[in-house]
Amino acid sequence: MNLRRQVSQSIGEETSSGKPFVIAILAATSGSTYHKSGTRMIVRQNGTWTGMLSGGCLETGIAEAALAALSAQTPTTLYYDTTDDADVTLGSGLGCKGSLTIALIPFDGSSTPLKDSDLDSHIKDSLEFLGLPGGSIKPLAERRDLVIFGAGVDAKPLCQWASDLDWNVSIVDPRPAFVSYENFPEATQIFQAHLTRELADEIFHDKSNPAFAIIMTHNFNRDIDILKMLIHYDLPYIGLLGPGKRAHDIMKKLTPRDRHALAPVLRAPMGLSLGGYGPEAIAIATLAETQSERYKTHPETRRYEPIDRRPDVIILAAGMSSRMGSPKQLIKINNETLIRRAVVTAGKSSAGNIFVVVGPSSQAIRRELDGLSVTFIDNPDFHEGIASSIVAGIKGLPADSRTALIMTCDQPLITERDLNDLITVFEKKLCPVAAMTYDGILGVPALFDVYVYPDLLSLKGNGGAKTVIQRFSDEVATCPCPRASTDCDTPDDILKIQAVIESVTGERAT
Repeated sequence: MNLRRQVSQSIGEETSSGKPFVIAILAATSGSTYHKSGTRMIVRQNGTWTGMLSGGCLETGIAEAALAALSAQTPTTLYYDTTDDADVTLGSGLGCKGSLTIALIPFDGSSTPLKDSDLDSHIKDSLEFLGLPGGSIKPLAERRDLVIFGAGVDAKPLCQWASDLDWNVSIVDPRPAFVSYENFPEATQIFQAHLTRELADEIFHDKSNPAFAIIMTHNFNRDIDILKMLIHYDLPYIGLLGPGKRAHDIMKKLTPRDRHALAPVLRAPMGLSLGGYGPEAIAIATLAETQSERYKTHPETRRYEPIDRRPDVIILAAGMSSRMGSPKQLIKINNETLIRRAVVTAGKSSAGNIFVVVGPSSQAIRRELDGLSVTFIDNPDFHEGIASSIVAGIKGLPADSRTALIMTCDQPLITERDLNDLITVFEKKLCPVAAMTYDGILGVPALFDVYVYPDLLSLKGNGGAKTVIQRFSDEVATCPCPRASTDCDTPDDILKIQAVIESVTGERAT
């Protein structure tokens, strides 16, 4: 019996005994969650429960809150938000990146027996009382009919597992020694008989929700007779056990018109090609195929594929330039400010989205970069040091960011080729960090894998990216770049840079 059926059965048992209990129901979800809205669990007055609303992480807390709601006999709401990485520190550690709104609805046990309609009515009223969506009232999954012709050993796991997957299983077999509820306790119906037109009319009477059929009698002639009969009922799926050659031999015994009618729905051999041997392997393969047909899906191997996206660029431009005496981001070289030069250089590289972290000179920098494709990230804590800008930059990246290229705007000799070389080294070495080497040190520009983001987020004060680079020194991929050593922090630096720029590029610093 699957978990949803266990919850339903437990509710029935508690109401029959007149005991109070609580239904915890997922009223709303967002993002990635283990279950979706409408999922229920029951919490008994002794604190035990059946069912689950998360992957097993929240149930203890839900049960404790449910007992409080039961004591007060008042519906209440729980809310869990797992979208933040900090969720791990809160104790749930779901890592699902979603949120759950849970309604706790007490039942005092006075309604005995409690019908499904009474249950749903009480849940609906409670959800309205809590201001939650009534769409959370969902019946158990609609059960479809699955008819198995044949009561051999290989039909047993198929019957059991199909019942767990919300199929009403009927077994049809004329052999009294095989077909019995003792052999098939999960079966909804058992027919000890050959398939006649009258029996087929009884089994396949629901044309609005037609049954699936599986033929596994191991009897050649009986299979032929069953197929001839099933043609009349417009079934969505007919599975035939046995190898392909046997299926071809059977089809030869049918008329061209019958073969044409069966072709769209007949699976022979039945089941997806999963491999394995024996009744259990047959059952898994067959149920995989029937589930796919039932829910109109297309089975495929969902291999994990890393997100192939270009590095996100974070340009740090929130500094106060205390040693320069004026915002160095706006110092010009050949009528181009350092910040604009950095953004243009990053834009010409093979990197992706560009994010500029701004502080006290935010408005001037925004005007200076008007027309360029950048996203601004405000750092209200810029006075706390460069670490605050790195933290703000990492927090401002999109949720699917996988790599961050951190650079400053005061290394004007850095070119797009230098950035591309760094990106190439990073991709080839598969290291968590790649950094420029110059003057015997490792520094920015530097690339950081998402694996390192928590370390970047833990930075404080004036501990810049070099702190994290040093932390991973044994795993850093290096990219020599002597030009990266040229930066500008003081007016004297500008004079030196001017001389270098004039000798290398012919540009003049202003």
